[in-house]
Amino acid sequence: MVRKIILLLVLACIQHLTVGQELITHVKVNNNEVYIGQPIELTVSVHTSTWFTSGINLGNINVDGALSVFFRSVSNSKRINGKQYAGVSFYYNVFPTREGEITIPSLLIQVESPAEGGYKGIKQQVKTKEKKVNVRGIPLGYSANNWLVATGLNVRQNWNARPTQIKVGDVLQRSITCSVESTLSEFLPETHLDSINGVSIYPRRAIVNNHKTKTTISATRTETYNYLFEKEGEVIIPSIQYIYWNSANKRFYNRVLDSMVIMVQANPDLHMLESLKQSLQKESEEELAEEEGPFQIFGLSPQQLGIYSLVAILLLLFIILLFKYLSIAFKQVILRYKESEINAFRSLKKAVEEKQYYTFLVALKNWTNKMGIDIDSVDELVLNYGSSAATSLFEAINKSRFKDNETGMLPDTNQINAELNMIRKKIKQKQKAAKATQVKNTEWLNPVSKP
Repeated sequence: MVRKIILLLVLACIQHLTVGQELITHVKVNNNEVYIGQPIELTVSVHTSTWFTSGINLGNINVDGALSVFFRSVSNSKRINGKQYAGVSFYYNVFPTREGEITIPSLLIQVESPAEGGYKGIKQQVKTKEKKVNVRGIPLGYSANNWLVATGLNVRQNWNARPTQIKVGDVLQRSITCSVESTLSEFLPETHLDSINGVSIYPRRAIVNNHKTKTTISATRTETYNYLFEKEGEVIIPSIQYIYWNSANKRFYNRVLDSMVIMVQANPDLHMLESLKQSLQKESEEELAEEEGPFQIFGLSPQQLGIYSLVAILLLLFIILLFKYLSIAFKQVILRYKESEINAFRSLKKAVEEKQYYTFLVALKNWTNKMGIDIDSVDELVLNYGSSAATSLFEAINKSRFKDNETGMLPDTNQINAELNMIRKKIKQKQKAAKATQVKNTEWLNPVSKP
């Protein structure tokens, strides 16, 4: 009986461990075939058989050959195969920019959801499937200069002054603003103006903007032109026609700015006309060059910025490595100096100047070791290398120290250091002579034949 109970418990635990949550992803588009610029409504959904214990953030997505706009994410519940699932859906618009086939890429989604029967979230990754959409080219009879896909278009114009009392040499500024629904400013075509006899037209840089809400996207394009009237008489400003295709109902629509007539009066004061034309022409060329010129950052092209950045990074790395090398070399120099004979000798002389006899003895032992001589006492050092004056000096020091029971040295530190300098010089001379003798002996033991 006990065995059966244990077996049932083990089976229950195994079943509990092997039953996890089910995760399902789904990618949906509203059209499998669209025109260039026609928005594809894309929905990416992920569902779990339990619930999500943390938020999911996909952000925007990159689609080769298209521009994408992320709108919002919405939590929902869905019944799949008779089972209830909790889920999150992400809504996008994808705008194709070229003809051919584009691919909505597979997305890697990070989720956190507990197993069935559990409560603690488990981090997992799920992938969506790729989705392919066929993109048709611009229809026959249209071009990139007049092709526009939108669900609405509004066109308005504004003059900076009333075109009623115009004289030769006057300049009027005209602004045309196109506002569209369900597209991006990148797809708004430029307005093309017909030439007008007796009038010079100077375009200025266009201003474009995108406006997004949680459910829609819209755009505006404002173009400004300076009209210079050069001849008197009747001037007709031609009408401008805009056409767009509504992808929602598959119909074409147009919007028209009506033509207008302006009577230009004579102007006896025309000496400034030529300079005015040159000024307007220069202003127009500068603004258009800035608009149409290559993309720059701090006055540099991306390639130039990349090269300069790479050079700066390499230079910085070189400086860091050089500083590191110099730091290590400097530490080694300091270490060698601290272990050198000259430093030991300076420490010996410093002990003399501070009149510390026992410190002097320790420093003396350290110095003689650095010099490579085996000396056990001051007397032995003076006996082997010192002068008679040095012998008398250190004997006086010893007598004074034992007699007066003092730890200090005699006040005449300059004389002591002078004798130490002479002793050091004599030791070095003997060592140099011994080394030269050793070299001669080596040459004799290893003769070299001479021609």
